[in-house]
Amino acid sequence: MDGVPPVDVIIPSYNGEQLLETCLAALSRQTLPATRVIVVDNGSDDGSRAVVELAGAEWLPLGRNAGFPAAVNAGIRASTAPSIALLNNDAIAEPEWLAELSGALERDPAISFAASRMIFTGDRGINAAGDAFDVRGRGGYNRGIFEPDGPRFDEPRLVFGACAGAALYRRDLFDDVGLFDEEFFLSWEDIDLDLRAALAGHRCLYVPGAIVHHDQGASSKPDRLELERRNKARLALRGLPLPLLALYLALLPLREARETRAAGQGIADYGARLRPYLSEPRWARHRRGQIKRRASLRELWPVLTRESLPYEPGPVRRG
Repeated sequence: MDGVPPVDVIIPSYNGEQLLETCLAALSRQTLPATRVIVVDNGSDDGSRAVVELAGAEWLPLGRNAGFPAAVNAGIRASTAPSIALLNNDAIAEPEWLAELSGALERDPAISFAASRMIFTGDRGINAAGDAFDVRGRGGYNRGIFEPDGPRFDEPRLVFGACAGAALYRRDLFDDVGLFDEEFFLSWEDIDLDLRAALAGHRCLYVPGAIVHHDQGASSKPDRLELERRNKARLALRGLPLPLLALYLALLPLREARETRAAGQGIADYGARLRPYLSEPRWARHRRGQIKRRASLRELWPVLTRESLPYEPGPVRRG
């Protein structure tokens, strides 16, 4: 595509030999080829390196399992292109994926990052059509998750953020708000970045033509519920502006009680849902002073309460 800036693709991986071959083959068929494909390895002991080198991609070993955000951060630092795509090793991109994302950013300088149309493999519906956030207790979630894929997801929409399993970012977004928070290790690190971007006035666009098929969970440990609960609490306590945090915490017990009942669970699980908000008060004391806040509460309210918003090209807010 003429005029589209170079794009580097970063793939974090851990013992992904069986996944990488298919993932990299799909990238080789892109109508907009990546300038570089960098596989960041989290200490694999399988045959991943041979697969990566055979495919002509770059191998960046970390030597240990440092977690998802540390891996993608290493890839971002090693990359040189002005736009950076992240892709899970268990995700298969359709040929127009990178061209669709890159074209969306090129057409509208006010968009800082773009979300893919992520579809579960095996006819399980939508995985993510962007990320959403509900400050009234639910917190962050994948927009449309488990809904059937269909016309509802055919329209470009402004969304809270992007699932980092398949997304494109301008480098200057990271220059402005920072990289992924490595304390999260796995889970919610993309929601945390989404929130920092929203606070700083950046905009994310869901691009329906950027299609990726995702075998969610194939590349991560199945038992990560405790980590997700901890990270969800950390994000809210350290990131939400105080008026919105007060609302979030006031409504959270009711929502968690409702979800506990819906899951057929008891008081022990309800306590486990709330414990992270009480057991680590240092998260609230050490609210991150480096978060840039340009957006007003009036501007943030629709972003943090509505699943998506109509898209019209707008003025550049970042920087």
